[in-house]
Amino acid sequence: QEFLMPAFKPDSTYVMRLLEQLRRELEGYHRKIDEIERLRYLEDPILLPAHEKPTGLEVRIGLSAELIENVKAALTANRPRISFRPHRTGDAATTNASKREKFWSNFIRWISYPVPVLSELADAEIGLGIGVIKASYVPWPSDQRRRRSKESDKDYLDRQTALKKHWGPPFGLVTVHPLSYFFRPGVGNRISESVEHSWKSKLEVYGQFEISSDEDLKARNVPALSGQPEQFVRPLPQGTDTSTLALVTEYFNPNDYQIYVNSKRLYEEENPAVAYFIATGRTSSSKDPDKWGQSIAEILRPNEPIINRTLTRMAEGAELLVRKRL
Repeated sequence: QEFLMPAFKPDSTYVMRLLEQLRRELEGYHRKIDEIERLRYLEDPILLPAHEKPTGLEVRIGLSAELIENVKAALTANRPRISFRPHRTGDAATTNASKREKFWSNFIRWISYPVPVLSELADAEIGLGIGVIKASYVPWPSDQRRRRSKESDKDYLDRQTALKKHWGPPFGLVTVHPLSYFFRPGVGNRISESVEHSWKSKLEVYGQFEISSDEDLKARNVPALSGQPEQFVRPLPQGTDTSTLALVTEYFNPNDYQIYVNSKRLYEEENPAVAYFIATGRTSSSKDPDKWGQSIAEILRPNEPIINRTLTRMAEGAELLVRKRL
């Protein structure tokens, strides 16, 4: 993957300029995603003048939401099955394949609680046109892995086995909202570099980096946290207070990973233990960035607002007619 590496080592200026460039390139695509989400959660504006809505009624039919949920339910009804076919023959190869199947089957089950990560990925892929997963290596707690005084080999190994079963695999897996993810396809349509830019919990971020205040910025670990998209395309959800959040920018290419908190670089890692994976929805041969991946509800995106507006007009007319007769 060396050919995917930028020709120079990215610095903070490069990362911030790249973010601005990718914002512009993907703005149309991200606005489509925002429109789909508004339709899905019945939050799309009914574009009627005030004099045509005297009673304030608004009708939303929810076609996009129903279509997306039905398809997602069909795809996620059963947990994925893991199967390994060994390249070599013999009992050792078969045993190795069985162990791998068992490990990854347990991993699939483990990442489904408390948040169903794969279901979230399918939801974004089907509903928004692109799903993004970030995987990172999160080592087991080192203090509990130390041998206790006068602890025998058998007791130590037994305790470590129990702890590892309790902790689960040493990986963090979270979904990234597509509006927080800015990517650049490279050779063979592989993602050559990307920037994740989102609001994340200040308590969690500062705790991961051992930061006691906004002035104390020292990196010690890589966070595996989900974030809230910034306000470039749409405002933050109602009730969200940025005073409790930190603006985190994460630059990634296959050979370098950097983390910026409030525009200050805190962490850099070569040969990173972090990786991003994307799953696209409906694809086409178009090279337009706005058509990278399409939602299954794309056909409803321009039409459902018209249906909602028409139904609202009808509801307003019926309401006024009833009031007039009364």
